[in-house]
Amino acid sequence: MKYIDTLEEELDNTQAAALLAERQHMDNWTEGNDLAGKAEDNLLKRSDFLRGLADEKNND
Repeated sequence: MKYIDTLEEELDNTQAAALLAERQHMDNWTEGNDLAGKAEDNLLKRSDFLRGLADEKNND
């Protein structure tokens, strides 16, 4: 079990390091109303995309 725990810890550390490396350039943090607006815009875009897929399926 100790070996498995060690492997899991190494995996967690590697995954965290990879995430931090990928997000290193992301220094434009937002908060409050700006963050809420961006989240709403993102959800609306996804909703439009999914609605388009559903419409295409219904037209087939």
